[in-house]
Amino acid sequence: MVARAAAMPRAPAVRVALAVLLAAVPLAVRAGKDTHIYKAQEDVVVWTDKVGPYNNPQETYNYHSLGLCELDGDDIVVEQGEVSIGESLEGHEFYSSPRLDIHFAQAAGTRSVCNMVLTAEKATALGGMINDNYWYQIYVDDLPIWAFVGEHSKFALDVSRFSLMLRDNNRSIPTSAPVPPVPASLKGKPLPKIYTHRHFTIFYNKDQIIEVDMEPSNPWPIYEGAPLSFSYSATWFPTTKGFEDRHSRYLDPKFFEHKVHWFSIVNSFMLSLFLCAVVAIILMKTLKRDFTRYSASEAE
Repeated sequence: MVARAAAMPRAPAVRVALAVLLAAVPLAVRAGKDTHIYKAQEDVVVWTDKVGPYNNPQETYNYHSLGLCELDGDDIVVEQGEVSIGESLEGHEFYSSPRLDIHFAQAAGTRSVCNMVLTAEKATALGGMINDNYWYQIYVDDLPIWAFVGEHSKFALDVSRFSLMLRDNNRSIPTSAPVPPVPASLKGKPLPKIYTHRHFTIFYNKDQIIEVDMEPSNPWPIYEGAPLSFSYSATWFPTTKGFEDRHSRYLDPKFFEHKVHWFSIVNSFMLSLFLCAVVAIILMKTLKRDFTRYSASEAE
């Protein structure tokens, strides 16, 4: 009885400690995502956002509208990110890309993302997007990244060699990447191409991400039946740049410079003088007319 009575006062303390521990578990799981502080080899989430034509920034669609295999499949769990009212009005809609398995400060060689075969409908849709200069926006640790979906340059397909050829002054220059077989009807025709590889270059300072760059490459032609194999890679580099300065690269320093616009000042000054002169002339004419009227009244 004595031992039981001595142990009873500790029960509330144990419950409080357990509650604190359970409350801290979600914070530990989401440490890097919410606090921007990562542990070694911790998961770094890549958030997909929106796509749209370059010439019309107001026309945006969800990243899912690309119809790629990156976010499809029953073997992955796509997480939807929270958006504010302002972000929602701007067309932002965040979804995680779990196939891009990136870990903090851990380099990743070329890794496969997914494979797909283009149907006629998807080939037409993707080709139209690339011809309209569609770009997409993704985020890594709240740092935005922009890239074009593909390219549409003066390339032609040589189906006899199944290699991508560049027509330049009647010379055919083969590229290093092979091209999947294409129908003979497409011989010599320029086709839109989609970038199938993305290389991430990430700079970090101790346990925080400072800068993120991404370079799309390996363009593949778009046509019905084309097999697409998407991949990614990542390299990490240390930097001495502080966390508080990581958004400075997105700002135009010239925009914040306080320059004296002498032309605007002189223009405003001359306009003010002109308006003052006009008002003075109107007042003088009005006073002169009134003075003449009063003089005539006194003479009568």
